[in-house]
Amino acid sequence: MPKKGFKHTEETKRKISEAGKGRTPSKETRMKLSEAKKGKPRPDLIGKIKSEETRRKISEGNKGKPKSEEHRRKLSEAAKGRPGPNKGKKMSEESKMKISKANKGRPSPMKGKTGRYSEESLMKMSKSATARRDSQETKKIKSIAHNKPETLELSRLKGVEVQSRPEVKAKHRKSLQIVYGTPKGKEMQRQRRYQQKSTQESRNERLVQQYLKENNIDFQKHHTLKFTKTTWHQPDVLIPPNKIIEVNGDRYHANPANYAPDDVIAGIRNSSVRAGDIQEHDKRILNLMRKQGYDILVLWEHEFGSRSKPKMMKKVIEKITAFLKD
Repeated sequence: MPKKGFKHTEETKRKISEAGKGRTPSKETRMKLSEAKKGKPRPDLIGKIKSEETRRKISEGNKGKPKSEEHRRKLSEAAKGRPGPNKGKKMSEESKMKISKANKGRPSPMKGKTGRYSEESLMKMSKSATARRDSQETKKIKSIAHNKPETLELSRLKGVEVQSRPEVKAKHRKSLQIVYGTPKGKEMQRQRRYQQKSTQESRNERLVQQYLKENNIDFQKHHTLKFTKTTWHQPDVLIPPNKIIEVNGDRYHANPANYAPDDVIAGIRNSSVRAGDIQEHDKRILNLMRKQGYDILVLWEHEFGSRSKPKMMKKVIEKITAFLKD
């Protein structure tokens, strides 16, 4: 046994190296050496940092090496319960910017890859994600990050850019044709139209609504009544169960007291329309509502008068009161 502190000369080291070249230890010897060194630190590596060249060589040497199921299981067991190396560490803004710039323009590693995970793995990942809940602090941080003005603007611009791509437009058109080209899709379109509510209310409509609110009378604005698959109507005020108040504009609804059937009213419903056509349409809608069991009160614009004529509004209120008592 060499004495403590003894060092071989360079010549001796060379001879030992030459003698060992080409000699392959048996499997048994390798196992014994492995067991003897397990759990013992290597003093020759303590404090040493591998050079970039060494790291590159190690990386190249490990690329493409398949890991056995046993090896993967051992790695998984060894990592369990071990906190992540960055847990509790906050990344500086500078580091974040560097990572962001480095990743810009780089395609996702998963792009174009399908079938990478088995159905069993996908189910496990789904269950794991479902059970995972963000803390209130995490939710707050995410909300602040997502609602920054610059983030929202970037998202908007990205959406505009994506939607303007010809291939995206073509895909969208094709999807709409598939969905709305079927009888079910057409029915969906009709239902959406039925559910649309009129957002523009006249002064007279608001006065009627105000009166009903002040008297604690329950009512619905522009509730959709469906008569057939292609015919519907939204009365101005519906008072459950079967009372309807229509507040008609003299010109828009061609008040028969002011317009003969052959009169042409310009600028109505984006065109010039015969008064008789408007009157016939309104009459047909009123009959359809009556067939469904509704009682109807029609109030005309001229009955309300102006703000300087409160007596006329008083007469309107008397009409509404009498109608509700019937």
